[in-house]
Amino acid sequence: MSLKEIAAMTGTSVSTVSRVLSGKSPKCASQSVADKIRAAARELGYVPNQYARALKTGAGDAPAPWRVAVVVFRLSSLADDPFFEELYRCVETELLARGCRVRLLAQPDGAALETLSEADGVVLLGRCNQAHIAAVRERNRSLVGLWRNPMEGELDQVFCSGEKAAQAAVDYLISLGHRDIAYIGDGSAEGRFVGYTHALLEHQIPLRLPLVYETGQTREEGRAAMERLLAEQKATAVLCANDWTALGALEALKAHGGKKAAPVSVISIDNIEASVRSVPMLTTMNVPRQDMAHLAVSLLIDRLERGHSEYLSLELPARLMERDSCYLKA
Repeated sequence: MSLKEIAAMTGTSVSTVSRVLSGKSPKCASQSVADKIRAAARELGYVPNQYARALKTGAGDAPAPWRVAVVVFRLSSLADDPFFEELYRCVETELLARGCRVRLLAQPDGAALETLSEADGVVLLGRCNQAHIAAVRERNRSLVGLWRNPMEGELDQVFCSGEKAAQAAVDYLISLGHRDIAYIGDGSAEGRFVGYTHALLEHQIPLRLPLVYETGQTREEGRAAMERLLAEQKATAVLCANDWTALGALEALKAHGGKKAAPVSVISIDNIEASVRSVPMLTTMNVPRQDMAHLAVSLLIDRLERGHSEYLSLELPARLMERDSCYLKA
């Protein structure tokens, strides 16, 4: 299928379609238009011209496009988690720009897993367990993982440590004078909770379990947890495990605005697009999605082209995005 057909299907220009699919001009279209173009490319089975010509003619001008499956185990839909939705967009743009055919598998069942043997390579997106990795490796040994925390196993992986991001976030809150710091998120051994506890201990602040609000990572649960925190008035600051949860917490703070309690500083992890549209704008730790996607796709294609044989782990840093939702403790 051609760029012209995608442009006609989406009501955009050929030049806009080309820029979106090449990934070279990320600001050339609104996010909704870019999403529409990528969806049309998937539906039509778009292959960049040089690869399409090679397929039709059998000429050696360009290799046949790699077929890549992107597998998400813990989400039935990327719309359930804006961070992974945005990360997937970055991965898809990288793959399309390199002439790959892309297929997304969310919570794959047995039949869907069997199709992985037909792909040239696999990108594992987001948290999964060793059983998931083993199930993929049984069917395809060319894979790369892309997630917040490192995993054991024989695979290439690119990650941004949730534990280190959480520790840096708590360090920042402490630098503002806060010592009564709550946590909203998974309170088990998950990396971000581990980072929260380590930061407290390093600053000789005891971990207080009443300040740990055990939730899933949804906006609704973040709002409910903040409502409880405000009612109990035990904390002056809170680390939310992700931005989606934090945006719910900020909604609760806004609704609480007329009451007497002092403002609560809110910091989180991810830096999703919605974090700059919140009121106040959300202070968060940026997880570099575009760089992670670029490196993951580069590793996968290099392995497919037999460029490396050892298993590589690449860690990228999370960086503080200092905005309006954190305050000096009065």
